[in-house]
Amino acid sequence: MDQPKHRERSREDALEHHPACFKESSKVIDERHLRLSDQEIQSSIFRIGIQGSKHISPPDPNLELLYGVGNVRAFVCPVLQNGDIFEGYKHRLKDQGHQLAIISPVHVPLPSFNLQHKEFGTINISLGRKTPINLSSYHCSILQAVFVILMDERWRRRTKNMFFATSQKEEYRSAISPYLVGITSADGLLDWELMDLLIYEAARSKEERIAAARLEKSAFNEARIWAPIYDELVPYVVFDTTGETCASPFPSRREGVDSFQDYFLKCRNFEVPVDSLLFNAQKLWWLPRNLPLCKADDTVDNPRESSRITAADSMNAEGVNIVKIAQHACFELRLANAPVALMCLMLPQILYIYESYATATELIRHCSVHLPILGFHLSNVPLEKVVECLNASSSTLPESYDVLEYFGDAVLKIVQTDALVKSNELRLRTGFVDEGAFSILRSGMSDTREWHSIRASDKVSIASPSQLWVQINDLPRFVIGAALERGKWLPCCMTFKQNGNNKNDDNRDSKVDADVVEALLGLVFLECGWDIAQKVADELDITVSWNDTEHPKRITKDTDRRLRNLVSSCTGYSDIQRIELAEEALTHPTFRSTEVPSYQRLEWIGDAVLCMAIRKWIYYNLREGASIGTLVEVDAALVSNETLAFLCGKYGLQHHINHSDPDLEPRMENYVRSVSELGNGLWCTDPPKSMSDIAESLLGAVHMDGGFAAGQSACLRFMSPLLNVLLEAQSLKKEIRLKHPRKAITEIAGDLFEIHVESEPYFALAAPKVDVLFQGGNWGPAKKESDSFVASVTILGSILLAVADPSARVAKNKVCAIVVTAVETNPRLLDRLQTCFRRIESTQSPAKKTPAKWKAELP
Repeated sequence: MDQPKHRERSREDALEHHPACFKESSKVIDERHLRLSDQEIQSSIFRIGIQGSKHISPPDPNLELLYGVGNVRAFVCPVLQNGDIFEGYKHRLKDQGHQLAIISPVHVPLPSFNLQHKEFGTINISLGRKTPINLSSYHCSILQAVFVILMDERWRRRTKNMFFATSQKEEYRSAISPYLVGITSADGLLDWELMDLLIYEAARSKEERIAAARLEKSAFNEARIWAPIYDELVPYVVFDTTGETCASPFPSRREGVDSFQDYFLKCRNFEVPVDSLLFNAQKLWWLPRNLPLCKADDTVDNPRESSRITAADSMNAEGVNIVKIAQHACFELRLANAPVALMCLMLPQILYIYESYATATELIRHCSVHLPILGFHLSNVPLEKVVECLNASSSTLPESYDVLEYFGDAVLKIVQTDALVKSNELRLRTGFVDEGAFSILRSGMSDTREWHSIRASDKVSIASPSQLWVQINDLPRFVIGAALERGKWLPCCMTFKQNGNNKNDDNRDSKVDADVVEALLGLVFLECGWDIAQKVADELDITVSWNDTEHPKRITKDTDRRLRNLVSSCTGYSDIQRIELAEEALTHPTFRSTEVPSYQRLEWIGDAVLCMAIRKWIYYNLREGASIGTLVEVDAALVSNETLAFLCGKYGLQHHINHSDPDLEPRMENYVRSVSELGNGLWCTDPPKSMSDIAESLLGAVHMDGGFAAGQSACLRFMSPLLNVLLEAQSLKKEIRLKHPRKAITEIAGDLFEIHVESEPYFALAAPKVDVLFQGGNWGPAKKESDSFVASVTILGSILLAVADPSARVAKNKVCAIVVTAVETNPRLLDRLQTCFRRIESTQSPAKKTPAKWKAELP
């Protein structure tokens, strides 16, 4: 068959012949004529959407601290670490008042926070007063070397040939300005003499460090860190000499062990001279690898009580699990200064949090220059909220962007809905587009993954507006995605080197970057309101240009009065001006009219309006203590077809639908009867989609007539019967089942349960002895002559329950709901099923197991 002639034209010309435009000009209703592909529709409309998108320069961090020549202006911020036990132990190590310091060309407002240590308890971390300083290239090189030494000894994976090094300029990828870490003396000034000494000691060979340990003859000025030659991965803090030698009697009774010399030879297979001095030592403190953030009154789970250092112990070596080690059996570590090593106890954790706030600060600065509306409003919200927006779930920080992104997705959805509907250039092209085409357009504007399928075409090479913004702003450099793990996270100015190769891999999903845009939009809405969120979206170029002018149509007074009363009764909106929108909201696609379009456009708008209202309500009423999964679950239940159809029936909207479908009215009546008379729950029904459609379209009509605030208020009024029940249940601490029964049964025991749906005659032949639950609560065998369906739940091939219903969907939902209720009200059965499922999952994929093997795994 020959292709239509319009296919030979450009996509721009062809769009004019799209059914939406064709209908509007010729009043032809048949949408099958001259249809373009979804890709062609999206491509043409997005060409309009991205016109005028401005290019914004990527972040430009100050790199002089690492790569500058001559004097560099910077700030020295001492890192204050306070805690009774921690400070007492520093005194025991003979610390001279030294502190770590962060040296950076920019000031980062880092709030104080608490970290919990198994031995030292709570340690409060804060930054002291910043001090300006001019650094020469030589001083910068000293600080770089010290920083590498501290990170190598504290954070390097010792089991692999991996170490830290300062990044080359071409390797630098971070959005923040590089910083360095140094050491200050008691007077708050950088201690260049001590840092020179640390560099010298770290450069010693192992033989030189062995010799250094053997030269010690008396007490140290400061405690040192040694490691046994026979067990290099177990370092010790060495305090002072005991005044004894290896000839001294060994305190414990062991066969053939009379002296310390005997002990090292027979138990450690290491020979030491008899005159080797013994030193008091303690095994090195615990070095946390995670991020043990805590509140001031938090306690640690399962602390190592046997090795916990008390305030009294920290002042007296006798109570700190002291052992005696021989100097000839040990060598000094590269970082042998114990007070400095103690200061680095939480160094990775401190820098990890510091970089997150530095990233948020740099984003605000970047936006203030290039995106002033966003930058201004971000600068007026709590900085920790901006950090939350940038924090991907893959990181170790406690608050990720998940909740804000979930909320921002609704904001972006309604912003882009308004833009598509009200755009001057798109209005004629989208006036009669159906809901499906609208949804494709909107999802393409926000979902980068869907848009990749369009870009894959040789003839389509543009990006979605959200992805375009990500690209031109170099947003990935602002995302906090690395987890605080050895081998994964490192300071921004450093690189991993292993066998001479750099190991800076970033495999983050590009969707994360678009999620951050949504999180920022959600934050702006929550903190600044709808009007500012709209302006920010326009500034980000993630919408298309639009205005709010649309010409009203004339409707007779009788219709006017009826529709006003209807809208007011279910939404509370009594001042509708463009009453023709209410007429459109109630017009089914089957209704033939050249004057009134069907409700599909308003349904699509109402979907976004309702999504925004419900997520906002959930955010402010149910967010505390709830996971993002729980919020999504409640959201999905409240905006589901079942819920909206139930409310449609409650308000009687089905009686006002204009349609030409002879089957629609009986289906709606049967649904209302199944809910009101038969008492079926929300999930055990099969409502006509038209009922939920007109609920959304009516809300869309209010939004189009009265604006954002009116639409949000109408949604809450429309949904109030269910929202009030949820609030009442929350106040009484009652549980309301919102999870769909098919999802719930899967979560209980995975593939242990199998759900089957067959025609009732087929089930009667396959399982003639199984009783089936029919409508009305009657039980009996399946009938060989019937138009109904039977849904059954089986476990290990045995049928637990079978339910019959004229609707296959209702039968499936009913049988799942009954089984879930039965299992969850029997805690012992629930525990046995879940234990069995976990046991099977841990050994083999369920898909590969035969029924016999399933049975063998049962407890």
